Amino acid sequence: MERSQQALGRAQFRAKGKWYLAQEVDSLLEELSVCLEEDGREREALEGEARSLRQENARLAQELQEARARLAQWEEASQEARQRRVCQELERERDSLIGDIKALRRFRESFRQAVEEDAQSLLRRAESLPSEKLL
Repeated sequence: MERSQQALGRAQFRAKGKWYLAQEVDSLLEELSVCLEEDGREREALEGEARSLRQENARLAQELQEARARLAQWEEASQEARQRRVCQELERERDSLIGDIKALRRFRESFRQAVEEDAQSLLRRAESLPSEKLL
């Protein structure tokens, strides 16, 4: 389009009477025709490139959408895995605490029995003493 405008801007015709010289007019028409053909080819090439870019844009948009979907799935799976790890850690801690509680109960029972045996032993000794005044 720009070339056509330049060609028109350069055009100068000499008049021969009431008419312009046919060679000059034909030369301008030929130059304009060439410019129009070149512009047409350039337009077709640009339209093809635009079509190609639109297709690539659509493909990239689809890839982006798929990537976002995969990311969401991965984040969900990652969150589930994190929750499983936390649950496993809590279960291990619970099991450890249950073991500690059982050990404390066993200790309490053995300590109670030891205190009871000591008390009975002291009572037996006290009973074996000759006088009740010592008690």
